[in-house]
Amino acid sequence: MVNYYTKSLLSLTLALMGFALSTNAQLTVQGGQTPQALVQNVLVGTGVTVNNINFVGDGVQIGSFANGQTTNIGINSGIILSTGDIATAPGTGIDFSSTNLALPGDADLDALTSQPTEDAAILTFEFVPINDTIVFNYVFASEEYPEFVNGGFNDVFAFFISGPGYPTATNLALLPGTSTPVTIDNVNDGLNSQYYVDNGTGTTISYDGFTVKLQAVAVVQPCSTYTLKIAIADAGDDAYDSAVFLEANSLSAGNPDISISAGSVANVNDSLIVEGCIDGVIAFTRDGQLTDTTVVNFTIGGSATNGVDYALIADSVVFYPGDTLIFVNLDASFDGVNEGNENVVISLQQTVLCSTFPPQVVSIVIVNTDSIQTTILQGDTTVCEATVSLTASSTGGQGPYTYNWSPTGDTTQTISVTPTANTTYTVTVTDSCGSPEGVAQVTINVICDLEVPNVFTPNGDGLNETFVIGNLELYPNSVMIVYNRWGRKVYTSDDYKNDWDGGDLSEGVYYFVLDVPAKPEKVNGTITILK
Repeated sequence: MVNYYTKSLLSLTLALMGFALSTNAQLTVQGGQTPQALVQNVLVGTGVTVNNINFVGDGVQIGSFANGQTTNIGINSGIILSTGDIATAPGTGIDFSSTNLALPGDADLDALTSQPTEDAAILTFEFVPINDTIVFNYVFASEEYPEFVNGGFNDVFAFFISGPGYPTATNLALLPGTSTPVTIDNVNDGLNSQYYVDNGTGTTISYDGFTVKLQAVAVVQPCSTYTLKIAIADAGDDAYDSAVFLEANSLSAGNPDISISAGSVANVNDSLIVEGCIDGVIAFTRDGQLTDTTVVNFTIGGSATNGVDYALIADSVVFYPGDTLIFVNLDASFDGVNEGNENVVISLQQTVLCSTFPPQVVSIVIVNTDSIQTTILQGDTTVCEATVSLTASSTGGQGPYTYNWSPTGDTTQTISVTPTANTTYTVTVTDSCGSPEGVAQVTINVICDLEVPNVFTPNGDGLNETFVIGNLELYPNSVMIVYNRWGRKVYTSDDYKNDWDGGDLSEGVYYFVLDVPAKPEKVNGTITILK
């Protein structure tokens, strides 16, 4: 009891001195879960099935922990078993964990120490592995560090396995590659220190020392039933707690040999492919035995139809010796059917020896591609010497779009034109996927009223020398006939160019008739020649 008092006094002294505490986030623990939930939902990984789960001890000795990534424990989350109350596991920098539960010890643990055990926490369950090796990760921590190293009454823990190949309970809590048990005396700052973490006064975890993350390993017979007993207890006295942290999902006997993934050839992390443009790929990866030939069958489903919405693919792949990766291409060609997006679902169910794994399922979405439909926002119109803005609007295909205007040669979505004659403008829209192009046309008619003067002065001064009709250039092939006051033709042109200067006609009033092909009625009137 002297040592317990000494540690308590030290803690109180540090607190009274205003000892600076670390601001690191603490470990969090949660009790109240059933042993079944802890083992099935927290501890178990892949390749094992478990049953007959049982816990002996006080409910305060077992629970889950989290936020290990913010501490120096080396494990993010998992199960904690303690010789005391797990609520004391989080540290404050000066607190420590010591709980007297007045519980019995364990005979198997008694055999590992010279001192009788008490306050034992024992988690047992049966498991069936699918492969020949079982592993799980752990950290052992104790308040007995560092004062009681080689003190003769250290807390004790063990992972006992029994079953085929293990006629007697065998401890798996060994230093890597050795038969040396993990104990306070065997792992500390003086012996096997590479496996030891000096936690000082416990800023985020209360235990003064603990191991690095270690791995328990056992060679087993696939499909056979084994019993695993995880036990920890105080030894010699009930002072100072110890705990074992079991990493979440680390109890494993391996994964299925074949795994699948899917994506697009443009982005392997993207499950979207584009009809007629971006293909998909399904990857089958093989681990483990590579010397045999393995046929892998899978199920093809989804709303897309194999061989219709995408090129026909088989429902199996073959791994030949040495093969580790096989790709199946998913080619969704353009079909011209507006059917909305569809998907392809690949499901792989594997049975390895005694275990059937949940199906691995991947899905690829085929984005439907419609033909490009293009319109020009400005419809057919009539102008007179005006600038018109033409904008192409498209749907379908896969943007971005490329534009090509005729007859201007422009390549932008919007163009401005100032036609001087009736002109039809055509835009052709394409995309990067080669979708059927979109084509649209608009006609701009140029119609201006004729501006007919009533006099011109062919007197040689260079001003108003000819009979100029405004906007006549917009009406080619217009026929001009001029008459004198007695009705005799004095001038005729089959394609008047505003170039009649009166010739040798005398001053006076003349009568003209202009036959314009684009107008239903002839233009006529009088024109006066002044010289």
